[in-house]
Amino acid sequence: EPGAQLAIEVAGYEPPPAQAGPAGVSAIGMNTQNPDLVEFDMRSGTDWRDDPNLEGVVISSQLADGTGLDTGESITMMAGGGRGTYPIIGVVEYPFDWVWMRYEDLARLGNLYLDAPEDADQASQDPVGEGEIYPNSVSVILDAEDPTAAQVDAVNEEINQLLLAQGITANYTNWIEFRDFISQFILVFNIILYFAAALIALVGAIGLLTSLSMSVFERQKEIGVMRSVGATSGSVALQFLVEGLTIGLIAWVIGVPIGYLISLALNEALPFQNLGGGFPLETILLGLVGMIIVVTIASLWPSLAAARRTISDILRYQ
Repeated sequence: EPGAQLAIEVAGYEPPPAQAGPAGVSAIGMNTQNPDLVEFDMRSGTDWRDDPNLEGVVISSQLADGTGLDTGESITMMAGGGRGTYPIIGVVEYPFDWVWMRYEDLARLGNLYLDAPEDADQASQDPVGEGEIYPNSVSVILDAEDPTAAQVDAVNEEINQLLLAQGITANYTNWIEFRDFISQFILVFNIILYFAAALIALVGAIGLLTSLSMSVFERQKEIGVMRSVGATSGSVALQFLVEGLTIGLIAWVIGVPIGYLISLALNEALPFQNLGGGFPLETILLGLVGMIIVVTIASLWPSLAAARRTISDILRYQ
């Protein structure tokens, strides 16, 4: 499919330094008549799925947040000496500064016009007249439903060899590879965070185990009094188990807002400026369940140790 790709400027916007992904603002022009090319995760507005001839542009969520623009407003862009103002028809969730539009509009913005070609320098078999726009990129869609990066590389190499045989050089972008890179980065980062969370839980469990063990040792007189008035081993163990759960619940209540603030800080520190991070209710409830499991395991040994204390053992200690 014909397309266009240009580095552009947005009026009144200075893009942040790129830590990952493409620098500056990139514009992608595509054939909006092909529904396979129009697959966006929309945050607001619409794209070209319902109306391929819809006038306007779709911008990334990072660009929308950086410029303060949203669906229904207009954006002014410059490229190749051209300048144009376009309505924003939608905002797509995407962590880079990108703009999507019809390739014809981007070609006109970037002055991608053909001079009158000489007969010996025809770009195609069809006659192309002076002043007609031309695509500076081509989108290749594979027949495979879910192609791998290696399959895309193989097709790119095949096309490259055919073009080189005609004396034509080109640059290639493997979008599957780019997608896999982003997914791999997020996966590795998640693994690091899960490992850190497990380590923190282990340290907390050891701390709780030590604290309750010391509590059992220091409160033997209290355990003896409970035993003397007929308290069973189960009731003694339950007291220390409830104490451990209470400590864990307090830690959970304090940890939820702290965790939320840390997640915001980490999201800001990531090279991807807009990952759309959140703190869903499922995560909070999962943390509560995890806390109960860890605290129960950590409190079990001290609770059983307290339950095994007899009056004679306590008198010998005293």
